[in-house]
Amino acid sequence: RVGQKVTAHTAGGTEITGTLVNRSKEPDYKTGLFSLTFHFSNNRRVYVGEFVIIDLPVDKVKGIFIRRDQVVRRYGKYFIWIVNPNQELEAREVLLGLTYGDLVMIDQGLETGEKYLARLTGREKEGAKIDAPGA
Repeated sequence: RVGQKVTAHTAGGTEITGTLVNRSKEPDYKTGLFSLTFHFSNNRRVYVGEFVIIDLPVDKVKGIFIRRDQVVRRYGKYFIWIVNPNQELEAREVLLGLTYGDLVMIDQGLETGEKYLARLTGREKEGAKIDAPGA
């Protein structure tokens, strides 16, 4: 998480502490990796451009995760197709969170137990009736 403290070690074994100041919103599509920016305070034992190994803490995350291909991007916003109680499609704006491989966390806009369209065809329309149980 941005603002999180990290520990790094130089090739010579010097330990320094710093802070994660930025994480790219999306991964590099060629490598699948996120860009991270760290800030280390001025330290006389470490030089600008020196190679360091950073120990990244790992957190467990709980939330609602769906496949990234189930999210539609329109006009700079993200939507998923919800199946409402009347078995009709409804495009609902969602706020995306962390990405793990092909899965993305939904921070806002989808509640546990709500049904959403699992397979998109590209021909979905607001208000269209859904016959399949379990969507």
